[in-house]
Amino acid sequence: MHIRLSLLLVIVCLIAAANPAGALDLQFKNEQAVGLCCLKPGRDVLFFGLVWQERPWVARISVLRAIETVPEGKDTAWYAPEIGVPFESYWIGADLSSGTFTVKARTNKQLEEKTIPPENLARNEGGAVFAFDVEAGFLEVVVIRPGKAAWAFTAGDGSTFDADGQSDGWVRAEIGSFRSIDDGPKAPKTLEIGDVILALDTSRGILSTTTIDG
Repeated sequence: MHIRLSLLLVIVCLIAAANPAGALDLQFKNEQAVGLCCLKPGRDVLFFGLVWQERPWVARISVLRAIETVPEGKDTAWYAPEIGVPFESYWIGADLSSGTFTVKARTNKQLEEKTIPPENLARNEGGAVFAFDVEAGFLEVVVIRPGKAAWAFTAGDGSTFDADGQSDGWVRAEIGSFRSIDDGPKAPKTLEIGDVILALDTSRGILSTTTIDG
């Protein structure tokens, strides 16, 4: 009996360590939906996904963004995109109230994660960040202002929205050219302390992130 109880206690402890109280957890309902647990009812959740689907002669890449709310009496927000949640996909789930996020892949290959260094943040004379540079061929971005809003940005290297105007292996994302997600407020011109950047290089599967701290 003591051995069984000890084994049960070890199992419970391992489960708690794998998913500590308050930790975010991305979950999947087969190929139908993706969910973010474990949050209080009423919390808004951002889903940011990279999905690729094999087609004859070509692979179709889709980038999905959506904001869903945790229902009353529940602890998980779910997002069911029209194209489903194929095995070949990466997902980022973020709590919009705090800016905390987690990353999970349905595929066996994980996203490579990097930090955007301070020298890649472009600042105006007042010291506010108005743009940032990411090494990428094609960049999909979400910026979260915790408790307020989230904005999106899309640009290929050397494209019209690449603010450096060059095909040089880098994309400059200018904050003023961001767009709202799900009809939220218009994007600001500069970032604030606490804003979270999630920049996904879809051409190489690299996620670059940082939080503005000054």
